[in-house]
Amino acid sequence: MRKTVSVSLFILFSLDVFAQQQSVVVNGEIVRHDNSGPLLNAYVINKRTSEGVFIQNNKSFSVVALMSDTLLIGAQGCATGLLCFKDSIYRTSYYVHIALDSLNFKLNEVVITPVKTLKQIKAEEKQLGIIPNTDINKTVIPFSMRSMTLVIDIDYFYERYSHFEKEKRKVARLEDNELKENVLKDYLQLFVKAGIIVLAPEEFDKFIMYCNFTDEFVKNTSEYDLCIAIKDKLLEFNNRNIQIDSLHSVNKESK
Repeated sequence: MRKTVSVSLFILFSLDVFAQQQSVVVNGEIVRHDNSGPLLNAYVINKRTSEGVFIQNNKSFSVVALMSDTLLIGAQGCATGLLCFKDSIYRTSYYVHIALDSLNFKLNEVVITPVKTLKQIKAEEKQLGIIPNTDINKTVIPFSMRSMTLVIDIDYFYERYSHFEKEKRKVARLEDNELKENVLKDYLQLFVKAGIIVLAPEEFDKFIMYCNFTDEFVKNTSEYDLCIAIKDKLLEFNNRNIQIDSLHSVNKESK
């Protein structure tokens, strides 16, 4: 009984190996799974032999391969599919319908900021320190002069102590600070493009905060002096970062 079983298993194994080495004809059609458009540069390649065919406009193909071969099927903009008949019942030919999935790429948002000219930067720079719609009476009125007109007194005290006017001043100062940061960013972009300094765009905000330049300094300093000040601050900024990194490394090693 055992001998009969062993012979039967041997015969089945031999037939399976024989079948794997047999050539088969694979006919088929390739389409997009979502029918989003025509296939471009579709192909069928035998992974073992590295030979294949490109599919014409009719989407149909016909190739000869072994049962054990793996076929790579793909197209431009689509995921590559695998096809193998190793575990299939032996036939002389097969017909397949291949639906390829389209590749989906999710890209990070990139904000491209054009480098402004020096003239454009100077025009924005002139607006620094100007806080509109806040203090009509910008200077403190001497007490001796306040009795001259009641209107001036009312305007002055309203703008000085009104909650609404205080909020307006707060917003205006924030807008002015944002304008200063934008002006400095424009200068940094200009200096980086000219090769005067080396600073990554993602470091601009941190560096500007480190510089802590006032409106008066940015507005009244010449381009040359501002450039020198930025270079000096950048040297300090880089040295500070090196010291911080070294300190972190020492702390990690001590732990």
